[in-house]
Amino acid sequence: MKKRYLLLVAYFGFMLASCDKNTTTSPANNNTANTNTEAAAPLSGAKIAYVNIDTLAMRYDYYLERKDKLSKEEEIFAKRIQERELNLRSEYENFAKRAQAGLVSEIEMQKAQLEFQQKQQNLEGDIQARREGILAQNQKDLQEVYSRIWKFLEGYKKERGYNIVLGYQEGSAILYAEPEMDITIPVLDGLNAAFKSEKDSTQTAQ
Repeated sequence: MKKRYLLLVAYFGFMLASCDKNTTTSPANNNTANTNTEAAAPLSGAKIAYVNIDTLAMRYDYYLERKDKLSKEEEIFAKRIQERELNLRSEYENFAKRAQAGLVSEIEMQKAQLEFQQKQQNLEGDIQARREGILAQNQKDLQEVYSRIWKFLEGYKKERGYNIVLGYQEGSAILYAEPEMDITIPVLDGLNAAFKSEKDSTQTAQ
């Protein structure tokens, strides 16, 4: 789950950086003859805020709900795999006892060996397929989280007149910012309120 969290943090960072690009003039788009001062001019007087990415990752209800759902599915799958492994081991041990007692012919032994190998390969194949499925679901969930936060910030920054929304997390390049620039809680509250409203509407429709 730590890997999933880190992926989410990376997505948030990318999303906020993209938001900056869409709301400010990039020096790369200016004529190469312009000076650095001229390229930075559009940022003069810009209204800037920041969001704590770690807090969003830990307290955004939609993401927490998706993570919990996937975690429960993983637990169920792990139990099924464990049962299959135990059954296969028990089946193999019983056959081995019969073989040691001389109750199995050579042909039967060869046939059983192939069957056990096939069952083991099937088991490993199912495990691998599940791992790939989890990765795919993680990616899908993160893309949906990205889309929801992006959509909310688009409206929020227009409402509040922000030109730039930065993403902050421990170890980031932002060493200091005034506390009043922190919009993490209102953004988080807005995201969670929107998600609750969506859930309530779905339940009412059902």
